[in-house]
Amino acid sequence: MKQLPINEKNFALACGIITGLWVFVSVAYSLLTGQAAQFMAILAGLYPGVSATWAGAVIAAVYGFLDAAIAAYVFAWLYNWLGKRK
Repeated sequence: MKQLPINEKNFALACGIITGLWVFVSVAYSLLTGQAAQFMAILAGLYPGVSATWAGAVIAAVYGFLDAAIAAYVFAWLYNWLGKRK
């Protein structure tokens, strides 16, 4: 069976958008309910500038987008590269 390649750019954008939205919603939930303080502490440790504010939610979403997009691009590139080696 022939392996179908993954479009690196589209895969990276899709993963980045999903992760960015997920991080924003998670921080917004923390802001609105006061819960998920441990999650906010983890995010603040990972991403500089992230805090329990609306600006911090946007910053966290941008970081989440970049993290996921870069990781997904590398994953898709590696998948395609390994598929060509057969």
